Parts: sequence; C-alpha cells; structure tokens
Amino acid sequence: STLEIDLARQRYERAKTDLDRFSNLRGDDSASSKELRDATVVAELERISYETARFNQEQARRALELQQATLAEYRIRAPFAGYVVEHMKHAGETVDALAGILVLAQLDPLQVVLDCPLTLAGEIRNGDRWMVQPAETVRSPREGVVTLVNRVADGASQTFKVKLSVDNADGEWISGMRVRVDF
Repeated sequence: STLEIDLARQRYERAKTDLDRFSNLRGDDSASSKELRDATVVAELERISYETARFNQEQARRALELQQATLAEYRIRAPFAGYVVEHMKHAGETVDALAGILVLAQLDPLQVVLDCPLTLAGEIRNGDRWMVQPAETVRSPREGVVTLVNRVADGASQTFKVKLSVDNADGEWISGMRVRVDF
C-alpha cells in the first residue's frame, strides 16, 4: 500500500508551504524568528516522516520478496504435467526426508510395458514403431515408440520387458488399461 507514503508526502508538502509562507512573512517582519524556526523544524520532521514511510514500504517489499522466495523453495513441482493419484501425507503431518508424500501419474506420453517372449529378443530395437491396440474396441489404435528393450530376461517366464511410449495429448487413453501389440 502507498497510503502511508501518500499521507506523509501531503504533510511534507503542507509543511514546506507553511515554511515558505513564514519565510516570506519573516522577510516582511510579519512573522517572528521563533515562528520561522518552528516551521523549519516541522518541515524537517515531515520530510523525515516521508522518507521513513518510503523506507518502510521498501522494507515491506523486500520482506514480501523474501517470503515468496521461501514459499517457492517449499513448493513441489513435478517435471511433467500429471495427476495426483494418492496423498500419502497431508499438510501439517511430519515427513521423513526419504519418504514419499504423494504419487503422481504422467498421462502424456503413456508408458506401455510388455512382457515379450524370448523368441522376439533380436527383432525389437529402441526407436522401432509399433501399433498399440487397446483391448476394448472403443478407442482407436496408436503408434508407440520403443524406448527400452531389457537385455535381461526373466528365467521363470522366459520373457523380457519392452517399454513403448504412446502419445496421449488428448487424454483419451487411460493409464492402466490393457493393450495389445502385434510384433
């Protein structure tokens, strides 16, 4: 707010006007030297009040910037656009340094993780494009790009993991739905 500054400035302007008037009256011997001294002191006090109001406003502005910077340090921002799936801690609760406080889901792009039989191990490479078909027929298929081909197989199931990235900018596909990929 600038109200304190405005008020102090108006008082200072009025005191300067009074000082000028007493100076002119003193020149005409219509005002005493005491009245001129008093007007000078009042003008100086009002000038100091005006400067103090400006200083206080600057200090308040700096305090606001400091509080905003402190708040920004405590604000958590995900490096992607997503949705909060689960709150594990709420405002006011104690948190451990390494414990999670919420679960975020990234819906664009969607990550499709598949278990592929070992017979396809040499045929799938990073950067390959494959059509991903939702198990339900309501949604249309989309192209997925292979982002990971795991080179370590699961011995029990004789499969290896493949991860595809599927564009979902329109948000039509839902995370967790079943899909099929024909390699």
